[in-house]
Amino acid sequence: MNDFEQRLLATAQVRALAVEIREEAAEAAERIASKTAQTFNRIAWNASNPVIDFVPRALDEFMKVSDIIRSHAVTQSA
Repeated sequence: MNDFEQRLLATAQVRALAVEIREEAAEAAERIASKTAQTFNRIAWNASNPVIDFVPRALDEFMKVSDIIRSHAVTQSA
C-alpha cells in the first residue's frame, strides 16, 4: 500500500469514527429530550450538527489508538 492509499484509508477511518461519535451524541440528545418530555427532531439535530464538527474528536480518538499501537510495537521489539 503506497502513502496515498494509506492516507486515504486513514481519512475514511476518521470519517467513519466521526459518524459513529455523531450518532452517539444524537442518541444521547434524544434520551435527554425524552427524559425531560421534550420533542426531539432528528432532522433538525442533524442539520445543526454536521459530521465535520465531530472530526476533531474522531482525530483525537484515532491518535489515542495510534499511540497504543506504537507503544505495543515498541514493547514487543524490546
